[in-house]
Amino acid sequence: MKKIMLYIVMSICIYDTAIAQQAYQSAVGLKLGGYGETFSVTYKKFLDDRNALDLHAGITFGQIFHLTDFGIGGTASYQRHFDLPIEALKWYVSVGAGFYAFTSEYEDYSGVAIPVMPLGGADYTFKKIPLNVSAEFGPSITLIKPYDIPVLEIMGSVSARYILN
Repeated sequence: MKKIMLYIVMSICIYDTAIAQQAYQSAVGLKLGGYGETFSVTYKKFLDDRNALDLHAGITFGQIFHLTDFGIGGTASYQRHFDLPIEALKWYVSVGAGFYAFTSEYEDYSGVAIPVMPLGGADYTFKKIPLNVSAEFGPSITLIKPYDIPVLEIMGSVSARYILN
């Protein structure tokens, strides 16, 4: 009986350790900030332990620098994650591209924009609840743009995602 109990306890410990080390596979949530959005819906999918795709689509209402009245768009990015000494925290580098359409009372700020964004960020996953948060920062280089939107901008965003699995 003691051997059976010992086996059960050890099995639970090994299983619990394996689950704690396993990253989430996919998550959906909200993102504040970014290239052309005030807020957006985000979906992140890990391809393996280190590589992920992050997709988001959103809207903007009257950005200060772009003088836009309304905009819609989205971005797809590839992320490469790296471990940090804190177990649930990882850092990543990312490259992505987007497509955005803006309207404005000023003609020079209306039109289509296609940016490329090399970013860096941090990704934290809570252990006891199915929640992931991340923050990223970096430049955006706009390849196609309305006349007065800057070619190079520094951008940042924060995300909160519900872990699906």
